[in-house]
Amino acid sequence: MDEYRTITTTDDLDQLFEVTTILDSGDREALLSYVSDQKPVDFALIARDLDAEQLQELTDLLPTAYLAKLTEDADETLRLKIVGAMDNPTLVLVLSHMASDDAADLLGELAHERSCELLANMRFADRTVLTKLMSYPAESAGSIMTTSFIALREDCTVADCLATIRDKGSRTE
Repeated sequence: MDEYRTITTTDDLDQLFEVTTILDSGDREALLSYVSDQKPVDFALIARDLDAEQLQELTDLLPTAYLAKLTEDADETLRLKIVGAMDNPTLVLVLSHMASDDAADLLGELAHERSCELLANMRFADRTVLTKLMSYPAESAGSIMTTSFIALREDCTVADCLATIRDKGSRTE
């Protein structure tokens, strides 16, 4: 599979031009306005065509939560490029906003030394969860599970259960 996508439409080119113009200007508010209309998975398609300097600017300007979701949704090639553009303190914050199974996968893709350094700088609770997930063999059920779930009481009505799921579901996997 080709590592880079090919820009196929003028709309793709227009979007890339708009993003690169925003990044070149360093206008955080314009970037936030632009991404507010973009799902991270869709923005990842544009970000694939950014160079290393532009990705660095992107990681400096995007809010941590959006950057975490973008990193989760990116393919492996882009994910590693994004992570390569981040310094360790920023990456620790991004990992803390990611789903634990995705964060563990990402740490497993990095050089061992960098993973160890990142883990050492995480909160104890995050480090404990990620270390446990990373201890499972790569293709086992344990390595792909998530530690986030929604617990419901046995005596909950269906309406109450649905309300709880709607309220908490966006924060769990």
